[in-house]
Amino acid sequence: MKMTKIIIIAFYMTALLMFSVTAHAAEYEIIDLGTLGGMVGIAYDINDNRQIVGWSYVDATNYQPFSYRTDRMKEIVVSGAEFAQTLAVNNLNQSAGWYNFDSSYSHAALYVNGNVTDLGTLGGNRSKASGINDLGQIVGYSETESGNRHAFLYEDGIMTDLGTLGGFFSEANAINNNGQVAGVSETITGEFHAFLYDGGKMTDLGTLGGILSEAYGINEHGQIVGYSETASGEFHAFLYESGTMTDLGTLGGAESYARAINNSGMIVGYSESASGTNHAFLYENGIMTDLGTLFGVKESRAFAINNHGQIAGWSDFYIAGWRHAVLWDPYTQFSSVR
Repeated sequence: MKMTKIIIIAFYMTALLMFSVTAHAAEYEIIDLGTLGGMVGIAYDINDNRQIVGWSYVDATNYQPFSYRTDRMKEIVVSGAEFAQTLAVNNLNQSAGWYNFDSSYSHAALYVNGNVTDLGTLGGNRSKASGINDLGQIVGYSETESGNRHAFLYEDGIMTDLGTLGGFFSEANAINNNGQVAGVSETITGEFHAFLYDGGKMTDLGTLGGILSEAYGINEHGQIVGYSETASGEFHAFLYESGTMTDLGTLGGAESYARAINNSGMIVGYSESASGTNHAFLYENGIMTDLGTLFGVKESRAFAINNHGQIAGWSDFYIAGWRHAVLWDPYTQFSSVR
């Protein structure tokens, strides 16, 4: 059963306790988008038209992609597929993801006005689309003929292998309107590093001191976010710009993960808090703010932010095992908090 409730989350006291310097933070309401009938709904992306895409269980065993607009979650029907997901949407309301076309294999897919286009593979059995820009260029990963997983760029009906950083594996997660692609690849030494693909060249973005990093989001200015292992072995959210990877810290716990960045430089993701639970965060002007959860329950995640500052993700629901797609919607600005 779909339930829609709105909870106002005020960050004034949180900011007051955490910061002794002047800070500016948005006040958000968290809106429950519900599900398609099952126990779980996950919002993965949001465009500037406030269209939200993701996937949801429709019953106890099957899940399908959805599009949420004008206060209504609508199933994207994929004929013959038990399982499918939408993971990205552009400002033309075109969305990308994957579907299973039989019991064993899944293919990257483009969803437009209820029609589903199979994007095929790089010669292997499986592929998945993770990002789409306003030019209709799509990125993700595909198995190759040899069975390796490689990042791809799909445009004009052609899927192109983007290669790797020297190893056997790569995966593209996001693409901006300049055609710059961000993702992760195995290096020649067997480590896994975030990459930027631009102008036909894949560049290793390095790490925060460890051996692992992954890029999830890129904006129109080429700013990239993701997570990296630190020298002490923890995973921290990062911002990469002008050749430098910056550690964004955490909400008080050990780890954090950045998933998206808009053109104003607002970053969202999730982080472990001091209590050990993971909460969605907004990082802006050097400050990481806890976005909270529905009903104050255990955990939440933020996966996307549009250029209006609206944030999409999921939150635990009040019934054990339920997770609902949610929208964090900004509606005012605080005055200075000291």
